Amino acid sequence: IKPYMRVPKQAAILKTVKVLTPLLLYWLIELLVYNISAYIVSMVSSYEKAVSPDMSAILNALAAISVWPYLAVCYKKDKPEDISDMVTKRRLTLLKRDWPLITAYSLALSLGLNLMLQFIGFVNISDSYEKTAATQYGAFFPLGLVVYGILTPFTEELLFRGVMQNRLQRFFPTALVLPMDALIFGCYHGNPVQMLYAFIMGLALATVYHYYGHLAAPLIMHISANLLIYILTRTYGIASSGASLIFAFVLLTAAAMCSAFYAGRLIKRAHMK
Repeated sequence: IKPYMRVPKQAAILKTVKVLTPLLLYWLIELLVYNISAYIVSMVSSYEKAVSPDMSAILNALAAISVWPYLAVCYKKDKPEDISDMVTKRRLTLLKRDWPLITAYSLALSLGLNLMLQFIGFVNISDSYEKTAATQYGAFFPLGLVVYGILTPFTEELLFRGVMQNRLQRFFPTALVLPMDALIFGCYHGNPVQMLYAFIMGLALATVYHYYGHLAAPLIMHISANLLIYILTRTYGIASSGASLIFAFVLLTAAAMCSAFYAGRLIKRAHMK
């Protein structure tokens, strides 16, 4: 019996409310903390100081950390318990064995996507994306690396995989849960460039979380991707030459092979059950 089969039938609107409530409350808390903090900074110093890339990174970190207690409570409530300690140990053993594969999958997919989107000019279609990128990459390098490379992925994984994917799993079969979680993750980013990138990455993150059953798996993947892209973009920029297109094709082919591996294992596991 699948998890979603144990839940009594409910109206679609009720399911929607239960799934999206954590996201809405997360937004509310984060926006309140960010804007109140920005207002205080602008009163103490100046408006220019409050909207500078460095201060924006600090305020984003403060807003993210302020949401952790709420997300931790939701995660503890929504995370399905393992059947036995043996299952928990087996998952941890598998995760320790496969973390290089997860990291390689992450680096290939994130860099391949960035190179491809840069080459076809897709990154230039959104003014909102360009403003976001300017703010993030304009911050003091170590500060931006910690905030956008570690804190942001941690918060997003706690929300989208730890809470929302587990909540979706209660109502829908896995074949719907993975793309639905990725779609919500993509829409959350707000501009066409990040929405497309986040949807594809979100699909991979949701897959590895479902496969390993441990939040550390998508955390490794998300943090690796963000750190790599932040370092490369700040240090070298993302090239758009013919050579970068070939490299992007190679990386995306490797990422597609990893995706096929995980999909095949999940299908085999489903048939065994």
